[in-house]
Amino acid sequence: MTGWDIAMMAVAGYLAVTALIRLTLRRREQMYDEIRHHIKDKDKDKEQQSQLKEKSGRTVSQTAAQN
Repeated sequence: MTGWDIAMMAVAGYLAVTALIRLTLRRREQMYDEIRHHIKDKDKDKEQQSQLKEKSGRTVSQTAAQN
């Protein structure tokens, strides 16, 4: 192997590792975004359910008070 062969292999290796790191970081960010979105949806659902329970509780207590 000549010096040029080694240099070209080193550059190719550097580019490959750099590309893999960038792909990995991008995928990690996508996963974090998906998880954050999932957690937000869960929190929103819990909030809506608690609001529905409060409304239904008020309706039942209002009906009982009227009778």
